[in-house]
Amino acid sequence: IGTEALFDGVGIAVQGKNIIIQNVTIRYVLGRDAIQINNGSYVKIDHCTLYNESFDINGDSDKFDELISIKNNASHVIVSWNEIYYSHKTILVGSNDEVDALPDRKVIFHHNWFHDNNFRHPLYRGGHAHVYNNYYERVHHAIDVRANAKVLIENNFFEQVRTPIDYYPDGYSGGMEVNGNYSTGSG
Repeated sequence: IGTEALFDGVGIAVQGKNIIIQNVTIRYVLGRDAIQINNGSYVKIDHCTLYNESFDINGDSDKFDELISIKNNASHVIVSWNEIYYSHKTILVGSNDEVDALPDRKVIFHHNWFHDNNFRHPLYRGGHAHVYNNYYERVHHAIDVRANAKVLIENNFFEQVRTPIDYYPDGYSGGMEVNGNYSTGSG
């Protein structure tokens, strides 16, 4: 149906391979992730719009879960050309810091517009990621690199972002390389 597909209060759970989620709007998914990739591989989320309620309406950070969750053995995921907004908890990669929950995931985030969000753009645990050419606007915490993650962060634009990039080593190996990012009115 072109660009008019709407999932209103209903999310998508992915466990298979070779899946493209494209040109859909997903909003107001209570108690679940809008898109959950659990053990799925070769998944692309492309040209989608994902959001919850405006913070003027919803001050409860636990009312909605993540807009995108990439967990367990999910790998080879691309999140690109999406508009993602009005989320307290936006994108979670890896569900915890335990060694068995930290496989060598491979995820790419590029050309997304994150605006009017709080945290997790993404919060990344376990594996390799490339986060490039994204636009972050009016975001509290943007990119969080955590346990056993190796993240290349390049050419992102941060506008009015309190904390553009955080790194929490948590006693695990991992780290990040940061190149060519631009920040204005940000921490």
